[in-house]
Amino acid sequence: MLVKDENGSINFIDENDNFVGFRSYHCCCEDFGWSIKTSGDEDISIVENDPTFLKGFVFNTSMQPIELAVSGYEDGGTVSFQLVNNDTGESLCLELYNHHNGYYSHGWDTSFGHSGYL
Repeated sequence: MLVKDENGSINFIDENDNFVGFRSYHCCCEDFGWSIKTSGDEDISIVENDPTFLKGFVFNTSMQPIELAVSGYEDGGTVSFQLVNNDTGESLCLELYNHHNGYYSHGWDTSFGHSGYL
């Protein structure tokens, strides 16, 4: 999987050319970003611009993204996408998040028919 951060968007592109894009233009009072998690919700440490551990993972395009509100913030939330490795059977989760006070949303969209704002 390729991770590209350019032109105000972070793009995750798998080997089947499926993608998830997340607008990364920083406004002011928000905490936004992304992480990769295991099925047990443990963050996996990544090296930005070198996510080689995602090699072989593709988006599960038949699964709906999961959106959750985040308690303790006025607005924002998270959206998660399942990643699967067809060779090993391993499953990971790409999580996009944005926590803010109601004014600083970040849009996201996919090549497989889903979009929204956090």
